[in-house]
Amino acid sequence: MLSAPLILCYESMAVYGVILAAACLFRSRGVGRPKGELVACWILCGWYLLGVVCALLSILNPRDQVNRSGFLKGIFLLLRYGNVAAWVSWILLGVVAVVLLARIRRNKELRRLVALSAALASLILLQILAFPAQTSFGFQFMARSMNVIVPLLVVPLYLLWHFGRLKIDPVQFRAVFAITACLGISQGAWNVLASTQWSNMLTLMRTEVRSSSGAIPLERSVMFRRSVGGAPIRRLNGDWPLLPLSIILADAGDVSAMIDPGPKPFRPFDPYIADSLPALQRYGVHYDRYLQALRMSERANESKAQPEPKRNASNGSH
Repeated sequence: MLSAPLILCYESMAVYGVILAAACLFRSRGVGRPKGELVACWILCGWYLLGVVCALLSILNPRDQVNRSGFLKGIFLLLRYGNVAAWVSWILLGVVAVVLLARIRRNKELRRLVALSAALASLILLQILAFPAQTSFGFQFMARSMNVIVPLLVVPLYLLWHFGRLKIDPVQFRAVFAITACLGISQGAWNVLASTQWSNMLTLMRTEVRSSSGAIPLERSVMFRRSVGGAPIRRLNGDWPLLPLSIILADAGDVSAMIDPGPKPFRPFDPYIADSLPALQRYGVHYDRYLQALRMSERANESKAQPEPKRNASNGSH
C-alpha cells in the first residue's frame, strides 16, 4: 500500500525507483524464498520501474517548462536564499556521517556533537519565531530536490552497514538517533508553526473571496501585502495557487470572486475566459455569480471607454 503512490513522485522516482527496483531484485535472488514473496518482489520491481519511466517523461516533457531547470536548481536556491532548515539539515547529515565513518566512540565527544546538533536544530525554530514573515511557499517546492539528494547520501551508509563494511556500536547508534531526533523535532515543530501561518492566510483569503465579486487583480488584494499583523502573506501564498484556492474557498462551491495573480510566471487558467474555467460542476462548483459579475464589470469598462457625445454650441444671442 505504501508503494502505490510512489509512481506520482515524479523526479524523485528517477532515483528512488532505481534503488527500490534493485532492492527487489536483490531480495528475489534469495534461496528458498516462498513463491508468493518472489511474485510480490517482481510486481513491486515492475511498479518501481514504471515510476522511473514516468519520472523521466516528466523531466523531459514537464507540464510547466520552468520545472525542467527548477528541479536541478532547487537545492542551490534553497542554500542561496537563506533557508536555515536546509543548511542545518545538510550540516547535521554531515555530523551523522562523521560519527559513523570516523568511528567516534568516546562518550565525551559524542555528547558534544549531540549538544551541537541540538543547538543547530533549534535555529530552525528560532528563524520562524523571530522572523515569521520570511516563511515562503516557494521553499516547499524547491525542497523536493532534497528528497533525492538525501537518500543518495544515506543509502550508501546503510549498504555499508548491511554488508558488514560498517559497524555501528550501541554508543554510536544512540548518538546518531539523538542527532536525528533533534533535527526531526525541530522540523516537525517548524511545519506546525508554518501550517498555522498558512491557516491564517487562508482565513484572510476566504473572507476576501466570499465578500467580493468578479476578478480581483492581485495588486488590489490583501494577498498582495507582505504581511498582516506580522504574519506572512505574499511570500506564503506563492501567487499562482490563488486562482484554484479562490474556487476551493468559495462558499459551498458558489464562486463569486477570484484573485488573479496575472499571467507571469504561471497561471493555471484564465479567469477572464469562461471556457477556461475548470469544469467542476459535477463536484458542486458553479460560476454563475462570478460570470455575472465579470460581465457587469466588462460592460462598465466599455461604457467608460466610449467617448461622450459632443454638445452643439448654442447659436442664439443673449
